[in-house]
Amino acid sequence: METTGNETNNKKNEAQNNELTMEQVMANMDAAAAADGKSQAISRGNVVSGTVIKITGDTVYVNVGHKSEGLIAIEEFTDAGEQPEVGSKVSVMVMKPEDKNGDLIVSKKRADAKFAWDDIMNNQAADKPVKAKVVKATKGGYEAYFKGVRCFVPSSQLLDRKDSKPADYIGNSYDFKILEVNKKRNNIILSRKALVEAEESIKLDKIFSTLQEGSTVNGTVKSFTEYGAFIDIGGIDGLLHITDMSYGHVSNPADVVPSIGSQITCKVLKLVRETKKISLGLKQLTKNPWEEVGDKYKAGEIYECTVKNTADYGVFATLEPGVDGLIHVSDLSWSGRTRPNDFKPGQKVSAKVLDVNLEIKKIKLGVKQVTKDPWEKVTEVYPENTITTGKIKSILNYGVFVELEDGIEGFIHISNISWTKKVNHPSELLKVGDSVEVKVLKLDLETKKINLGIKQTHVDPWTMVESKFKVDQIVDGKVTNVKKFGAFVELEEGIEGLIHISDLSWTKRLNHANEMLKTGDPVKVKIIEINPAEKKIALSYK
Repeated sequence: METTGNETNNKKNEAQNNELTMEQVMANMDAAAAADGKSQAISRGNVVSGTVIKITGDTVYVNVGHKSEGLIAIEEFTDAGEQPEVGSKVSVMVMKPEDKNGDLIVSKKRADAKFAWDDIMNNQAADKPVKAKVVKATKGGYEAYFKGVRCFVPSSQLLDRKDSKPADYIGNSYDFKILEVNKKRNNIILSRKALVEAEESIKLDKIFSTLQEGSTVNGTVKSFTEYGAFIDIGGIDGLLHITDMSYGHVSNPADVVPSIGSQITCKVLKLVRETKKISLGLKQLTKNPWEEVGDKYKAGEIYECTVKNTADYGVFATLEPGVDGLIHVSDLSWSGRTRPNDFKPGQKVSAKVLDVNLEIKKIKLGVKQVTKDPWEKVTEVYPENTITTGKIKSILNYGVFVELEDGIEGFIHISNISWTKKVNHPSELLKVGDSVEVKVLKLDLETKKINLGIKQTHVDPWTMVESKFKVDQIVDGKVTNVKKFGAFVELEEGIEGLIHISDLSWTKRLNHANEMLKTGDPVKVKIIEINPAEKKIALSYK
């Protein structure tokens, strides 16, 4: 049996249909139904809608109701972060109604760009924002993309914090105001700053229309600075200054204001719409305790208070909530050796009110004034030339401080430690905590200083040298130190003489004294000179 032409064509079409998947067949049917009675103009530049019917390799086939299927490079989907699927709807722009192979060439990317530009033009006309993603920093600003269309954001229109860095923005999407559009040059300039300022202005108008100075407002603690805390009030920041946190002294805002993110109620102190400033107060929510301070705290009276915090210049102590006083470092002790860091927050102390200044809300306190000034009886207890005992409190390079009693200290200069020993540092002979016998050398009531001496508690042995030793006398001694120029010999405790290298031998020419003597050697020596004024004795070994 012969096969007719129609039968051959039918079999061929049947084979082609068998090659299509069920999804592709359904997509064709949907496209045909969509196009029924609604023939789309397939001409260059027109945007038409279609349905994905097949995906092979790097090509996506779209049915747009035309005699030929539209062909799109798959990169137009993947570059936009999309994955084409059979049956999905897509808008495309006709690029070539028919190429040399008879194919219809369309572009999803160009259609998306057209829609994006339409949105940009419409949003600019309606003064509506667009959401764009910042992708990289460029000269003078940043490159951002809105639906695949490149836009430019000047640095001044994006960075809204002094410490901002480009990395803080790249990869993030923001709402922007459209400042300028030039489609002919493909130029779009966006501004985040303008949008934020516009939104802030609306918030400010709302807040300033509802708030009144003297009213209370609820907010959220946003951040701290050394001078206060910023409180978020409906998207606008108000400043709670450190001086408006408490009627007492505040050194750290975080000690009074709850942690970041916490709710807080404040009083509105001042509103200035022109400068966008809102001043808030916390202490103003309660009665001012200073209104009664003048009646409650009298100069000369002693009160118990609590250490609040310390500074280099003194200690702040709380008499009652909101009422603090300052104990100056000079009023901590009569000796002047007590430091602010000797006190700890929370510590209870008794202090005398020295002065109350209601005008500037300051109270001056003193701890040392709680006790009698020990210096009032110093001339009676420690007159000059008195020998007494004390305890070493501290050691310096040039001397030591000795406590004679609580509040009374004296100073021993390094030159007044020993008659006979050369002292390079007081710690060679003394240590903190040692009990020592001292003599009062000088008393200065005006400056409250006492000069003390240890060596003066006994007779200077050099005053007895001439009565004990004579020139040409031969005496026994012990070598205590050997130098190149000679050897030192102890004649008795505290009395040393020097044998010069030239007086060691009649016969030997010496380069160093250790060629004849060494430390610890017992020796017989002859006294050849005595000089008590300079505390020197010249000896001869030869």
